[in-house]
Amino acid sequence: MALVKIHKNINYEYQLWETDTDLTSDEDAFNLFPKYHPNICSYKSHYRVNQILNTRHIIKKMVDENIELTQNSFGKPMLKGSKKHISISNHKNLIAIMIADFYCGIDLESFNRNLYNIKHKFINNTDFSSYGKNRFLTEIWCAKEVLYKIHGIPIINYKKQLFVEKNNDQIIVR
Repeated sequence: MALVKIHKNINYEYQLWETDTDLTSDEDAFNLFPKYHPNICSYKSHYRVNQILNTRHIIKKMVDENIELTQNSFGKPMLKGSKKHISISNHKNLIAIMIADFYCGIDLESFNRNLYNIKHKFINNTDFSSYGKNRFLTEIWCAKEVLYKIHGIPIINYKKQLFVEKNNDQIIVR
């Protein structure tokens, strides 16, 4: 596991890690934060299990010992014993974690992912014009995913309730 980037501020911290460690044979890894993905042993994907175990391991480095990583009834990660909020994103062998004094969201996505086939599910007429370029579709997808993670409820409709504008190079979501 290698730390790729770390950014600390008074109100938040995010870390980006590259993982290459297989923790699936480490019994201690399964016992770390057992209330985060409590059914992990029933997951069929070895890759996903390893992603979660690596995520648990990284978060253990980021929080105090008396903090417990759990998740709410919708699966949103939470830090029990802390007033801080957390957001987690995984993409291939990368893990991004943000811990903040405010509701937060973080999302990783490759510009190589083809979003054309599902753009009808998340693009609306008021989202900034992208002329169908995959890079812009990815930016819109990530911005909406971050909003979704901030709200933490599964009833949000990406197309009807989340809107993305672009002002110069800055993306604005509402």
